Amino acid sequence: MWVRLVVIPGWNDDAADLEERLRFTASLGDAVERVDLLSYHTLGMGKYLRLGLE
Repeated sequence: MWVRLVVIPGWNDDAADLEERLRFTASLGDAVERVDLLSYHTLGMGKYLRLGLE
């Protein structure tokens, strides 16, 4: 299994939060093949606004 974690500045980007998520991921054992830390981005915002979504 691949685990993908979105890192949002000011929300979940401090060391303690990252350690907690990695500890949880480690608890899943050998099933985890890979962990990706993904940067938060706003590329979909224009589309959401055009669709009337928030």
